[in-house]
Amino acid sequence: MQQRILSELDLPCSIGISPNKFLAKTASDMKKPMGITILRKRQVPDILWPLPVIEMHGVGQSTEKRLNEIGITTIGDLAKVDEVLIKATLGKNGLRLRNRANGIDHRP
Repeated sequence: MQQRILSELDLPCSIGISPNKFLAKTASDMKKPMGITILRKRQVPDILWPLPVIEMHGVGQSTEKRLNEIGITTIGDLAKVDEVLIKATLGKNGLRLRNRANGIDHRP
């Protein structure tokens, strides 16, 4: 599939294989430009949690700054943060990000 896309469209692509959209997107970014990565939910603590929170999809500079202000610097910190604190800081988006940091994403 990758070779066909490259030869027909002259576009390199990476493939992420995972149980949900967030983890698949994260996996596809791990080996660019022509990699194939499988990311299992059980690997989230070892692979994602040590990374800086800015590396997570959905976290930009302004969100990173707000998270840093409450002591969250890694994806692992975000995964473990108290739900009340993250909701008070970022609202519903905070809960959504916390879920994704734990490998939970119910989007189709």
